[in-house]
Amino acid sequence: MSVTAKSIMSTDIIAAHVKMQVSDLSKMLREHDISGAPVVDDNGYLVGVVSITDILLHGEMFDEMMSVDSEYHKSHDDTGYASLSDDFVPDEVENLQVRDIMSTEVRSVSVDTAIEEVARMMYTDRIHRMLVLDDSRLVGILSTMDVLRAVMERVLAPHNQFVD
Repeated sequence: MSVTAKSIMSTDIIAAHVKMQVSDLSKMLREHDISGAPVVDDNGYLVGVVSITDILLHGEMFDEMMSVDSEYHKSHDDTGYASLSDDFVPDEVENLQVRDIMSTEVRSVSVDTAIEEVARMMYTDRIHRMLVLDDSRLVGILSTMDVLRAVMERVLAPHNQFVD
């Protein structure tokens, strides 16, 4: 029996609102020690995802690379929440709303997706968090660490290697 997304996903979802200001998004990411979040609208429907990289790519210093397809974005999906200090968010970005910087291209899986498929998608597409849907409703989130933990428990634990 295969391990599925539902069996290892986190249901404690920290989401950004589409109308949230980027300065508030930065604070939220730091407070929750996360580097990105799903974005929901007034009705709670998933409309996109936003990450630290989105904030970086919309600052003046990255004007030449504002495309999500930039080489910077491909090789540095998230720089880490710690890089966002109170004065980090550039003035030209802090008053924008999340909808102005988010990505509407959302990769997701269903609750029944096998963890091997989730891992393949995350690796191939360089995704650090995968949203889990149940009938188009956001019900969970998987991080690369969740997938790694599942692999360690499933593959290494039976051999008594590297697992506490």
